[in-house]
Amino acid sequence: MEKYDLESFPLLAQGGEADIYDIGTGKILRVLRNRNGNRFETEKLLFPILEEYHINVPIVYEYIETEDFVAQVMQKIDGNTMLQQLTHHPLIMAKETRRLAAMHAKLLRIHSNGKLHSITDVFQYYASQPPLIDEKLIDFASKQMKELPINDYLCHGDFHPGNILIQDDIRYIIDWSGAYQSDFISDIAHTYLLMTHVPKVPGQSTLLHTIIGCSGSHIAKVYLKEIFKLKKIDPGVFSKWTVVMAFLRVYYGNPSERSARISYLNKCHELSEKGIDPATWYKLL
Repeated sequence: MEKYDLESFPLLAQGGEADIYDIGTGKILRVLRNRNGNRFETEKLLFPILEEYHINVPIVYEYIETEDFVAQVMQKIDGNTMLQQLTHHPLIMAKETRRLAAMHAKLLRIHSNGKLHSITDVFQYYASQPPLIDEKLIDFASKQMKELPINDYLCHGDFHPGNILIQDDIRYIIDWSGAYQSDFISDIAHTYLLMTHVPKVPGQSTLLHTIIGCSGSHIAKVYLKEIFKLKKIDPGVFSKWTVVMAFLRVYYGNPSERSARISYLNKCHELSEKGIDPATWYKLL
């Protein structure tokens, strides 16, 4: 195994859970910040399945675990993210967002066949942690979770334009460590949440985050309209999934988004108390 000195490589980007270094020869080193977290076990399991279904992902050449870091050596995709395409070229925003929805719909046809952890297990884990929100909101989110259908569709867990890289007009989906199995609508709800209230990632300037946030709201509306055409989605079920995913992001999401998630939970709880149809809840986002 080749040795890698992180200080000798340029830092390309900082994602939600990993730092990306350019190590030359068309490769990158993706280094986890949390050594005790997921050691790419999900990617090791999923990538053969994704290849079978012709879902484009970067090639992984090697997994590394040393005293200093846990990382993977991957194919470097020389291109922009879909998010950069959307924000820098507004005239193609509608077309590219429809493409985003089509990519997601294609992915959400795949069944995991019990190979991934269930969203139910994820929810139960965080619901049992020391509370970060009022007990009434935990009970409210738990009630929605119990009422929702549970399936075994492969869900990305962090699907958004920033996790799609474009090279030679080929789109590669990255960052699979949060993948789980569930009803496919849960992943759509999560994507919609991420785009309506975009989290601020490490190293991102306030100005850039503001620009991305403004673009995100418009992208989210186009995406949702298109995905509703491509997949059979009950608005009430969709709204309940947005509540569940907002609850989860209070715990594992970026701290910069926590207040927005709690605010949304409170609004949906108030509507529920008033007996207002869940089909309208998601429109508060």
